[in-house]
Amino acid sequence: MRGDYPRQLGRMLALLALLGLLGAMVPPASLAARPLPIADAQSRTGPTPPPEVLQRDLAKAPPRAVDALSATTLPVPAYEWRHGCGPTALGMVIGYYDGQGYAELIPGSAASQTHEVDQAIASGGDASSPFAPGSERHYEDYASPQDYAPEMLPDAYLSAGRPAHASDSIADFMFTSRSDHWNYYGWSWASHVGPAFVEFVSLRGASYTPTYQLLYMGQGLNWSVLTGEIDAGRPMVFLVDTGGDGATDHFVAVIGYRTSPALQYASLDTWGEEVRWEDFRAMASGTPWGVAMGWALHLAPLPEHTLDVTIQGAGSVHREPDEPTYTYGTVVTLTATPAPGWRFGRWSGAASGSDNPLSLAMTADLSLTAHFYDPAALHVHRHMPIAMRPR
Repeated sequence: MRGDYPRQLGRMLALLALLGLLGAMVPPASLAARPLPIADAQSRTGPTPPPEVLQRDLAKAPPRAVDALSATTLPVPAYEWRHGCGPTALGMVIGYYDGQGYAELIPGSAASQTHEVDQAIASGGDASSPFAPGSERHYEDYASPQDYAPEMLPDAYLSAGRPAHASDSIADFMFTSRSDHWNYYGWSWASHVGPAFVEFVSLRGASYTPTYQLLYMGQGLNWSVLTGEIDAGRPMVFLVDTGGDGATDHFVAVIGYRTSPALQYASLDTWGEEVRWEDFRAMASGTPWGVAMGWALHLAPLPEHTLDVTIQGAGSVHREPDEPTYTYGTVVTLTATPAPGWRFGRWSGAASGSDNPLSLAMTADLSLTAHFYDPAALHVHRHMPIAMRPR
């Protein structure tokens, strides 16, 4: 937690991280040979707001009723910090999509921060109730021991010499708290946000297509992009500078915008359930809550495809599963059954050969024909004089 060490040290560490110079720090011997991220940006905050954030919030003018008239917000669920602001902010976006019809992402309801939501954000327990040995997850493998700058400690799985668990939470895919990625407890790198979104959604919802775009403030991220994403029903994630020292320190879920009293973005900051309104400005020294970069996070159902089967001759074809349309990638098994006295011959069209049953992966609209034949008619045809055979 950033309040646990001097403010000046926090600023210095953030600037070093942005310049890719964290190698100047002296790591534990077990981490000395591990690679450093270059030209990346990092979060540095903990589960409670830094003192300067609290002081500024107390000094803010009370909200005006007229400001609400220009506000547009999305019903994104508010989650509180769980082992990192990065996975928590991204978890709120995923929780929102879960409530918009993408129900495979979180078991049960994602409208509030349930146990299932916590496990999706960062699996495992916490300092007061860790998972038992043999069932370690994100907290036990990577967030424990809870280390704070400037003393980085090897993660528990490294110290114990055991393999880490298979990634199963957003924090896993974001490499949050991992000492082998130069993250103290709760810290994350910007470069892992987008890939974590894709990997977690792919793990949980095989029938969805996740995509993302990283946009830098002033280089793709502007007011039109923000309003366009929100108007399209797509919350974003921002990496911001809460204290205005010119260095990134916190991820937030961006859920809306308004034009009064200024051009402002609305966020859920992982420190409470209230919506935070801040001016939409680029990160700079002296600009609290300035924006460094943001992620457009899109989710769409996989396309649906049709399967058209034609029968030639006497017989039938059973399909499993038997649906009017099939989600992209669904494997359909076709079994051809000839009528009494007939035989199955072959497939033509989207498939060839005589495999029966036949399995097809639905990656496009497909049409094929099942050919059945009458052996008796074929026998007569073969022995009929050439001049008498039908043409």
